[in-house]
Parts: sequence; structure tokens; C-alpha cells
Amino acid sequence: MKAAEWSPDWDFPTQLPHENDKYIRALEQEIEAAGGLNEFWNLAKWTGLPTPFTKLNWILGGGMRAGEVYVIGANQGAGKTSLALQFALEALRRGNGVLLFSMEMGHRAVFQRLLGIEARVDLAVFRESQRHNRENHEDRLRLARATAEIAARKLWVSTQPAITPEAIIVETTRLAKRTPVGLVVVDHMQLCGSEQGTRSEYEKFTNISRAMKQSAVEIGAPLVLVSQTSRSNSRERRSELDVSDLRGSGAIEEDAAGVFLLFEDREDSEVAKKDDNGRRYTKGPLKTWLKVGKNRYGEQGRCLALRHHKAETRFELEGDDERLNGDDV
Repeated sequence: MKAAEWSPDWDFPTQLPHENDKYIRALEQEIEAAGGLNEFWNLAKWTGLPTPFTKLNWILGGGMRAGEVYVIGANQGAGKTSLALQFALEALRRGNGVLLFSMEMGHRAVFQRLLGIEARVDLAVFRESQRHNRENHEDRLRLARATAEIAARKLWVSTQPAITPEAIIVETTRLAKRTPVGLVVVDHMQLCGSEQGTRSEYEKFTNISRAMKQSAVEIGAPLVLVSQTSRSNSRERRSELDVSDLRGSGAIEEDAAGVFLLFEDREDSEVAKKDDNGRRYTKGPLKTWLKVGKNRYGEQGRCLALRHHKAETRFELEGDDERLNGDDV
């Protein structure tokens, strides 16, 4: 067959799709993609991945959504890593695979803390009892049960230092070939690597935040990012945290679907420091607030009252959630 002669006006008989078409949909296309009008308006279907607290799930509109970043921010020592581990435990209980990137603790330390939370055992006391040959057999039994339960779940811990968002995508994709990954946890943002040539801390955190959002989209699962806060609130003697207290807050505020801020109740802290020579302050339970500083799919500013059982490094919901302003803390 003779080929047609080329001319400047020649074009393909069928227009090839543009690479950006994957980002664009009309309403009718989205209804078709959902499976029809009924499915398009089936809001109960989009519940997301549950958190450890039912009230937080309700505030979030059902849970954490796939492809979104959720940030846990707190001052040093406030329990943000322990809270992130509780998010991981909740996902594991529901049959989801979890990938945790830990840049502070080694593999064994992460697993032991997570199992201590699950078993509700004070690992410091357990260690001392072993040293003095007075091991608590009930604690040993609880730890054994928790270990058997979690070992049957799909949990991976990576200790790759200064991991970049690009490497997170590669690792998650690689492990997802074995089993689906339903939650990714990164602990913590300030230890992540970023592109070479960043000139300032703000630029570094902006790059990481943008890339984390893209990572969540590529992975197709919620990504929980642990973040430190700046020390300005400490200098100003504030106990309640705001999103602006996060290091790199400008980028995080734009990119994250939810920001959870963890801080102690000032009044209860003062009382706890006087109880039994400060034992309740170091061991708990201590009243702590979890503030929803940002919430893309629901109301924000709501605070949940928690009990921080420091000895067991875990949090429990206390009573009804409340609204706070600066005078209530």
C-alpha cells in the first residue's frame, strides 16, 4: 500500500492522549470510574484506614485516606513515636501490611517497644526484674502472646538512615509485591534525606513534604509522618501546640491531609510532678491532648483528651472529646 505524502497539515487519524490526561477528569468520567451514580455517592465506602481512636476516625470522616499524608507532631519526649506505633498496631489488627521507616531506633528496639505497647508491659520494670532474677511471669506471658500475635502479621521495619521519599516509594513498591502495604510510617521527618543542593532548613523540609505527598499518592496508601516541633512554644511557655510549631510547618500545612499535635495538659502535669515525688509524671497516667490542627476532610481544631501511660508508652482515649482554646490548657 502506498503511504500518504507528508504535509505540514498532516496529523494522526486518531489523536494520541496527552500525558497529562491522567490528571484530568470530567464529572461524567468520575461517575463512570466510581461504577455509577449510586457508588459515586456511597460516602460510607470511603471510610479510610482507622486510627487507634474511634472519635478521631469520626473527626477525619472515617479514617485516614489512601494517597494522603498525616502528620504526628510533638515536642521531644512527648510520645509521638509511641503514638505512631499505635497507629501501626491498629492497621495490623485490621489485616493491613505496615512498613515502618525508623531512623532513630534499631529493629529490635522498635519491635520491643511495639510489643510492650500491645502487651501493656513496663519494659523498664521487666528488664530490672530480669537483672535481679525476679522476672514477672505474668508480664512474660503477656509479651509472649503479643509476640505471637504480631509475628503472624505483615510488619516490616526499615532502619535505612536518612531515607529519601524516592527511596520510600522504591522500598514500598518492592515489598508490596509480596503483600499489599496498607500503611507507611516515617519516623521522623527531620532525619529524612532530601535532594542535594538545598540551601536552608525551610527548603529542605519543603522538598521533603512535597515528595512525601507524592510518595503517598504513588504508594496508594496513607503515610504517617512523625515530626518534631520547634522550640518556640517552649520559650514562650506555651503547652498547647499549633501547626506553626512544626519544623517546616509551611509546607506541611499545605501538603498534609491531617496534622495531629500531641501535648501535655499543663495543669495535670504540675499536679503529677508533685504526686509521689513525681512518680506519676514519669510513669503516668498523665492527661494529654491530641489536637487536630489540620483536617482536609472534616472539622479542625478539635482536641481529644488522652491518658498517656508512660510506663507502657501507650495512649488511651479519655472521656468525651472537647474543644480547647489557649486558656483551657
